[in-house]
Amino acid sequence: KSVILDNCRSLRAYGKIDQNGTRYLIGDISGNLYVLVIQVDEERQAIVKGLAFDLVGVTSICSSISYLDNAVVYIGSSFGDSQLVRLHTSKFADSDSYLELIESFANLGPISDFVVVDLDRQGQGQVITCSGAYKDGSLRIIRNGIGINIQEPMELPGIKGIWRLKAHSPFDDYDKFVVLSFVGLTRVLSITGDELEEIDSIDGFDMCTQNLFCGNIYGNLILQITR
Repeated sequence: KSVILDNCRSLRAYGKIDQNGTRYLIGDISGNLYVLVIQVDEERQAIVKGLAFDLVGVTSICSSISYLDNAVVYIGSSFGDSQLVRLHTSKFADSDSYLELIESFANLGPISDFVVVDLDRQGQGQVITCSGAYKDGSLRIIRNGIGINIQEPMELPGIKGIWRLKAHSPFDDYDKFVVLSFVGLTRVLSITGDELEEIDSIDGFDMCTQNLFCGNIYGNLILQITR
């Protein structure tokens, strides 16, 4: 009972397991999934004898929880990928969790920032998005065309912004760097062929503060604005 009261402000969603309402699944803002068991008197069902509140595993931060059947649960998420999971009666030894991931459904939103970069050097831009929020933040590379195809997801919790930079002049043909902004720090990815590789720094670039804006300017210079 005390666990529920201490964390009630962070609870995001719940879903009923049993039709009689004695077991519920509850998710919080950290992506933890709990099972709440309401212990009732067997003779007088209206009398609650106690509550059991146990952690069963970690999922995407849930916006909805729907118990389907045969221990299968759908976790709908506004901050990350939605998931289809199965509940087990015993823990997995490698994860200390009762949950088995059956399927994940990609969710690009919410998109806090994005850039268009020609990774293949073929004149066809690909969209790199800052997707998700909180622990489910990620970097997604999307190739435009008929439909949307996520080329490469990269988990980056807490990402705040994204920019592209050319190696020297703003008149260069291709982009060379992708700059990622986080609270208190900045990270840089180098574009090599069709791959992105993290580098330690760019000459003169402040990596120890949150980047608010950066861009190429005249004179082969890079302008950076930090918090």
